[in-house]
Amino acid sequence: MRLGFIGAGMIAQVHAQALQSLHRGEIAAWASRSNDSARTMARQFGGDPMPLDAMLARPDIDAVVICSPTHLHLEHVRAAVQAGKRVFCEKPLARTVAECEDIRRLGEGRVYVGHVLRFFHAYQQAHEIVRRGDLGQVRRIVCHRLNRIPEGSQNWFLDFEKSGGVILDLIIHDFDWLLWTFGEPDDIRVEVDAQKDPQGIRHALVHWHWNDGKQATIEGSWLHDGFEQRFHIEGTEGHIESRPGDRPELVIARGESEKHVPLRGLPDPYALQMLHFLDWLAGRHRPRVSLEEATRAVAVALKAIEDLPNA
Repeated sequence: MRLGFIGAGMIAQVHAQALQSLHRGEIAAWASRSNDSARTMARQFGGDPMPLDAMLARPDIDAVVICSPTHLHLEHVRAAVQAGKRVFCEKPLARTVAECEDIRRLGEGRVYVGHVLRFFHAYQQAHEIVRRGDLGQVRRIVCHRLNRIPEGSQNWFLDFEKSGGVILDLIIHDFDWLLWTFGEPDDIRVEVDAQKDPQGIRHALVHWHWNDGKQATIEGSWLHDGFEQRFHIEGTEGHIESRPGDRPELVIARGESEKHVPLRGLPDPYALQMLHFLDWLAGRHRPRVSLEEATRAVAVALKAIEDLPNA
């Protein structure tokens, strides 16, 4: 299986490293707005830097991995599908719901969306525990996703019209997982910190409410001094929480018992995702995330954005 990459930034490097670790699939080409970045990636991971049209015209390239800025996803998916390629598209699927719907019409059965949180062991285990009903009636969920300001060509992450800010670009990870685990909320409200970021582009708290009494608070920030993700789920019969740090673990508590599940040394979730993608290309199973689900995550994120000040 020979792959071409569209985009040569940080997330492209993560996916290329995941592919390299699998010893499956060959990176054959890189296309990027930055020729220097494409050449750097080609030296590190193999393949040839080249214009996008040249990449898509190559009959020996079976699929493309789209890691370009969000506002370019539709353009690049369309070009790849029309060239007869199958596609891995990094989240979010697109910048608007209309663009997501266009991708669904273009790419049903041909596009795989990279919502990697479903491959993280702690989140997958929590999903299964909740869905089995082990916690009883879930009442409260808290998710934190904190990071530095991301680097991107031409500072596109900080261009709200291109990225959608921290809500669409960062905590859409948690939105997808929450939708998968608990379903769509009945109400969404956004809280901003007037001192940290009054516009909610770099830092925001998003509150979800369900009519059955569940509540979730999702914090996203690009103002942290490093990367951190964690969650806490409370139910009538127990609770689960992920604990990051030097000895990361998942804590599962029910009644008087408490189980600690180590999270260090587990398979890389990005490698698991890329393996799943390669197996999908080989016809072994369906994508972990459907285009409909990826569209729903974007719709919920945009609904939250509508509640921002000056939206």
